[in-house]
Amino acid sequence: MIEACDIAIILLMVLSVVVLLLEAIGNRTSKGLHEKPHIRILATGAILATSLLVVYSLSNNTQLSRRPLLFLSEISALFLSINTLICVFLAKRTLKNQTGELYFLMIASLALSIANVCTMSIVLKMITSTSWLVLLTTLSIRSTQGGKKAEIGVKLAFFTIIIILAFLLAIFFLNFANYQLDLGQIVLNPSTDSPLAFVGLMLITLAGLALIGTPPFHFGHIDTADGANISIAFLFLGNSLIQGSLLLYHVKTIIVKSGISSPKELNIQAAMLIFGFMVLWLRALDQSKIRRTTAYIASSVGPLFAMSLLFGASILLPKFIYILAIYSFATLTLFTLFGSLAYMGPLNFSWQTWEDMSGFGRLNPWQTLTFLAAISAITGLPGTLGYFIKLSLIAPFNESIIFSGSIFLSIAIGAACIMRIFVFAFAKQAYTTENALNLRPHFTIMTASLVLIVLGFFPFVR
Repeated sequence: MIEACDIAIILLMVLSVVVLLLEAIGNRTSKGLHEKPHIRILATGAILATSLLVVYSLSNNTQLSRRPLLFLSEISALFLSINTLICVFLAKRTLKNQTGELYFLMIASLALSIANVCTMSIVLKMITSTSWLVLLTTLSIRSTQGGKKAEIGVKLAFFTIIIILAFLLAIFFLNFANYQLDLGQIVLNPSTDSPLAFVGLMLITLAGLALIGTPPFHFGHIDTADGANISIAFLFLGNSLIQGSLLLYHVKTIIVKSGISSPKELNIQAAMLIFGFMVLWLRALDQSKIRRTTAYIASSVGPLFAMSLLFGASILLPKFIYILAIYSFATLTLFTLFGSLAYMGPLNFSWQTWEDMSGFGRLNPWQTLTFLAAISAITGLPGTLGYFIKLSLIAPFNESIIFSGSIFLSIAIGAACIMRIFVFAFAKQAYTTENALNLRPHFTIMTASLVLIVLGFFPFVR
């Protein structure tokens, strides 16, 4: 029986080739994308069809509400499609020289990312994740102007090599220990000598942490969020955190199933995630440039999402609703953050500092408020959805002072960042009137920021 995700992958691959052919035909007639809108319509239709196909598959499964963790691949495929659709939406605002080739790369990268989350084979995960990184690297370079594209290309290429090496070494150790290369069938026996297999799993964990962008593997994510086109930066961060987190979840499932760890202890995955999470927030505090600060704050969503998926819990909400909440949190915060930044005109360039934002909030209150709403939610200030996301992490680890203290410390650091933005935006006088020409953010961005605030008044954890 063919699964819905398999049909979606085939559909996306076929339509990506069609988009590429249409682009080739358009080049012969020297038409721009504004003269051939069917390419954008076809790309949007393909992504929508994929989303609807996955939703239909999930809605027809009676076990979804009882055992939602069995359907993480389908849920991930749905949000991968939603993130790509948002990228297409933001591209209308941020990409000046749009070509059919860019839409081909978006659709093809979506097909590969869905294939990555839907397969359990380690070999296929290595192929799909690295191929996805190659396409996103190409997309970042093609959509970025200036000298920044060379730096982004080099760092993402080096980042891809790290992922490949981690997977290759994991395959070698698991093969040497006579274990299958399928994450769904690996079970370690604590009573036997299996250290090589455990090393292999830790290397897969390393690949997952790198995909998420956890320090010290965050250099590609930061430079993409800092210097690349805003829509592509959103797509890279949003879809990499889903793929990496699902990889970590599979490893954690194997470890728990094998009985070699205790849920009361701060295990290796949690320690790596919380360390990277704190490094990103501490680096965000000492940045002087707007895009650089935003890059570190946005990158912190990856470790936070992974911790929520692996260790978060809610007493008041069913497991399925909680999973939807953390997936929605990641998408809405990144969309609001990058979407509001896209409407800030000259302030979204990488060289602009917080001094350049002086008085911006007085001239452009809507852009500034949506921007602050996104950062507040990521910070986890009370009254936002992010507060309950972080609260859901504290309860399972209430015996770990390091873990709980780090979560509260990140809230304090985020509050300091918000106060700095507020002071520059509203308390200081504007240097120029150039920023008065900026447009009001799209109503979808304002709606997303409102959702982040409204859901903060409906607690789902105690």
